[in-house]
Amino acid sequence: MDLGTIIEETYYNPLLTAKNYSRVYGDANPTFDFDIAGGKVTGTPSITCTATATSNVGTYDIVISKGTITDPNVEYVNGTLTINKAPLKITAGNYTKKQGEANPVFSVTYDGFKNNETSAVFTTQPTITCAATKDSPVGNYPITVSGAVAGNYEISYVAGTLTIETVPTPDQDQTPDQDQTPDQELNPEPEPQGKTFVEDVDDSAKEVTILFIVNEGSSSLTPTVTIANDTGVSGQFEIPATVKHNGVEYKVTEIAEGAFVTNTVLTDITIPASITSIGDNAFAGCSNLKSITIYNPTPINLSAVNARGFTRGDGSSVFVGVDKNTCILYVPEGCVDAYKAAPVWKEFKNILPIKSSTGIYGVEVSDGEVFDVYNLSGRKVKAKATSLDGLPRGIYIVKGKKVMK
Repeated sequence: MDLGTIIEETYYNPLLTAKNYSRVYGDANPTFDFDIAGGKVTGTPSITCTATATSNVGTYDIVISKGTITDPNVEYVNGTLTINKAPLKITAGNYTKKQGEANPVFSVTYDGFKNNETSAVFTTQPTITCAATKDSPVGNYPITVSGAVAGNYEISYVAGTLTIETVPTPDQDQTPDQDQTPDQELNPEPEPQGKTFVEDVDDSAKEVTILFIVNEGSSSLTPTVTIANDTGVSGQFEIPATVKHNGVEYKVTEIAEGAFVTNTVLTDITIPASITSIGDNAFAGCSNLKSITIYNPTPINLSAVNARGFTRGDGSSVFVGVDKNTCILYVPEGCVDAYKAAPVWKEFKNILPIKSSTGIYGVEVSDGEVFDVYNLSGRKVKAKATSLDGLPRGIYIVKGKKVMK
């Protein structure tokens, strides 16, 4: 060797670098891997990340450490997990009406929610608009959706269509369907399953229009519906046990997911015994709700998933946002203990029997003295009465007191 020549050699420590990844909100983390440079190592590094499927959109460190590697000279470089917004599609429904009729109550469906979330996660709810009015001519009008905001979702919209049809002439109205028998004319058929319709369910001067959905499994003999939308509901409101549409009476058996969500002007709600199912987030965000009167002797199971697919988790979201310390839950007399032991219902701090604690009295004969009868919305439903005969079952106000028929 020529001593005048200097040989330089450079030695590198092994370098382990965690790879970078990206995924959308609500998905599981990928399987993390790493790159190695500068030589071989014995053992396996540990690679961890604090992000989970419920973590919000953003960036998170993928931390790599020695794990089972024993070489103290190994160096480690962390990676990054980027969580992007999940796609969410909001689709407006399609509707048909006759010229001269008011627009129906428009609704939307959602496709893409993660982690069993619902529209309650929106910081701004979607706006549904249609240029058509009661006096618009025959034709098709787009129903557009816009304005929804949710931090973890990239939102897209699909428009619906409102079709305005010609009103039949009087001659057309008087011409019976050749395929329709006299019995069918006298006994109208209920709407098909899944069909929606809107009915005014309040007798007061204000219009309270409710969107109903005909239940799956509903029969022509006993058709049932779900109450799905609370347009116009404020103050005290009594859910009807039955509703009549096009000559057919439907039994109201379910409250849909999100039916009264974020209704901050609702103060008192009465739920009839006909209701057997309450959907997720049905009363979420009803922050000014002061009382709930329910006539079911057996507490409705809020932790089940019924045939219509109302997902409730542990049921805690049904009344999330309702102040259970101040909102009074009125239940049938003799059923207080059952409600105090039932999941979700037991969270209410004040559970009282209807008869003895609400000022609600049974029907009394007035010995000929006449009185006016009002519903819970303050609308006079019977004048100069001596009894409640002829009125449907429910709660009324007589002489300043609540009376139960």
